[in-house]
Amino acid sequence: VARPLRCQLQWQVSERLQLKNDGNVITYIGDEIKFQNKFGAWQNYIYSCDFDITKKSVVDLRLDPGHLP
Repeated sequence: VARPLRCQLQWQVSERLQLKNDGNVITYIGDEIKFQNKFGAWQNYIYSCDFDITKKSVVDLRLDPGHLP
């Protein structure tokens, strides 16, 4: 039986937030987010969120471990 993962989250918007425009979709990109694993260790993640400004909805969300270059 698999147990659901429990995690805590820390997030702040900083000067490293980047915006890209692709027609009606804006992509928010940053690396100021951390997830805490079951052992209590925090790991930084890069996030990118595609948002359709005409439909006012999230199109896609991606998370990858690490920092922006």
